[in-house]
Amino acid sequence: MLDKVVDDHLIQLREICDQKQNKGLIEGTIIWFNYFEQHKRFFASLFRSKGTLSFRRKLLTFIMGKINKKLNSNAPLNQNIDKNIILKFLGTAVMGVMESYVLEETNGSTEFVAKQVGELIQKNI
Repeated sequence: MLDKVVDDHLIQLREICDQKQNKGLIEGTIIWFNYFEQHKRFFASLFRSKGTLSFRRKLLTFIMGKINKKLNSNAPLNQNIDKNIILKFLGTAVMGVMESYVLEETNGSTEFVAKQVGELIQKNI
């Protein structure tokens, strides 16, 4: 049952990502964080629970897939680093900030945090 609800949220996130493709990375990240803000109680309970490994794996795979679409693995910054390592590193970082945000361990508004994450991603892809 929980997996179905998680899958439904990931479908909604995919739709949001498809709709924001013509937006800049930072503006798109703000839209994405707003979704998590709107569903904060749900995601907070998942992040707090020890038994939601499936959710974490699905979310990480989703984030890595979205980063992969924007990643320039030929950029000088990424030339000597395995693409899967880059994706795992950035995906885990985004998910960690998202978790901290949802659990209210991060200071700042949704827009502030999202802009910071967007800028960090932009600098590393």
